[in-house]
Amino acid sequence: MLISHFSSDALDGTTTKRTVTFWGRTMDCTKISEPTGFSELSKMEQIRYLQALWDRIAEKPNEIPVPESHIQLAEQRLDEYRRDPSQGRSAHNVFDRLQKKDR
Repeated sequence: MLISHFSSDALDGTTTKRTVTFWGRTMDCTKISEPTGFSELSKMEQIRYLQALWDRIAEKPNEIPVPESHIQLAEQRLDEYRRDPSQGRSAHNVFDRLQKKDR
């Protein structure tokens, strides 16, 4: 189950906090204003812009912060797998299942 809650924390409404609850886990997200002129770009140019931005961020992966909640979730799932490896799925099975959902 996915539940989202939006609330404005700025007088002009440009910054919005969003709380997302997914399968009982809650995570705070912050929406920021888009760069000037971004909405005037074509969708392809927007995608190229985002890809270039991500490439710059990914150049230094050690500087990308990992939220504690993500680390805890990974540790929990690893513990569950170690307790009962038969419940795990191969990457191929997961990718196949995800591709079927897209159809």
